[in-house]
Amino acid sequence: MTPANWLVESSGIPFGLTGDMLYRGGNRWLEMQYGMTVRYPWFTEGVNCDPRPVWKIWDEFGIADAAMLGFWEQQPAVSTSDEAVKVTAYRKQGRSCCQ
Repeated sequence: MTPANWLVESSGIPFGLTGDMLYRGGNRWLEMQYGMTVRYPWFTEGVNCDPRPVWKIWDEFGIADAAMLGFWEQQPAVSTSDEAVKVTAYRKQGRSCCQ
């Protein structure tokens, strides 16, 4: 899917109702792009989905206190030289985390 499809159809961010990644265990790094994770515990198509490594990163960073600044913003916080590469930044006082 295109980044626009992920944003609207899977993440639900524009509607304030986030989704999750269930199909084949998801992709934990793409999930971070949209602030999503798989369910725990979730077993699908022979895959044991475990979001705990992502949750650990989020907890260590303190993502609950961060602002999510996505590539979809009119003036994104982070950009790349390749338009196909999308970046979401999680920013809080004195720290940032990008995916």
